[in-house]
Amino acid sequence: MNTKTKAIVAYLIVLLAGFAAGYTVHSVLSSSPSGYSYSEQGRWDHERGPGGREMGIGQRVNERLSRQLSLQQDQKEPFFERIIEFHRGVREKVRDHRKNERDLIREHYMEFREDVSDILTEEQLQRLDEVAHPDSVEERMHMRRQRQGR
Repeated sequence: MNTKTKAIVAYLIVLLAGFAAGYTVHSVLSSSPSGYSYSEQGRWDHERGPGGREMGIGQRVNERLSRQLSLQQDQKEPFFERIIEFHRGVREKVRDHRKNERDLIREHYMEFREDVSDILTEEQLQRLDEVAHPDSVEERMHMRRQRQGR
């Protein structure tokens, strides 16, 4: 294996490791913690038991923010509605950014695959796709999470 091929393989491994790490972090951050739910008002609610509720985490944060900003009662609702809109906009932009990242990774993988196609046989290329293609990596991570019960 020549130096160029080794460098490309090392780059691919680093790229896939970064993709896997980013995907894992995204999964951890975007999943709701057990027992918590995001309400229609954009606040986190925590259910204590059947029918019993305590002030949710988001509600406590909203109350603390209200105190810190000295919000008047008539300011609270429009202020928190705009915060919800802000959060939705951020989530949408992050989602779009991640989609662009996945597309970029696929594009680079296809360039890499084409670059090594003169070195590897067709069978080896197929095995490479099974192991290193971004879609197969993502699918394996998804299956692993399902087995872990996430």
